[in-house]
Amino acid sequence: ISNANLNTNIYTVHIEGSHGCRLDTAVFVLDVVPPTYTSMQVNPTCSDAENGGIQLNFTNNTLNNVQWSEGTIGPELSGVSAGNYTAFIAYGNGCQLMQTYSLIAPAAIRS
Repeated sequence: ISNANLNTNIYTVHIEGSHGCRLDTAVFVLDVVPPTYTSMQVNPTCSDAENGGIQLNFTNNTLNNVQWSEGTIGPELSGVSAGNYTAFIAYGNGCQLMQTYSLIAPAAIRS
């Protein structure tokens, strides 16, 4: 038995068996709330440096799993060069957010 279109509410479920036995119970359905977070980016200091990073700080105390496009797991990506990095944030029951960040390094000094 399922209904994927229920809103947040308390529902009464009536279950009746083939012998006339009946069970009434209440079910509380809660919408999954996406996580809220802030991000801080640190660009690499040189054109070929691998000292950039991105930090995600979650503000609604939800349990979130973060995986970065280059393989790192967790809310912090560090020791990376200039480029685009995507955070895949899993939450709730199979829900996912995606956010791409661009780290930019200064141009190389040419002599």
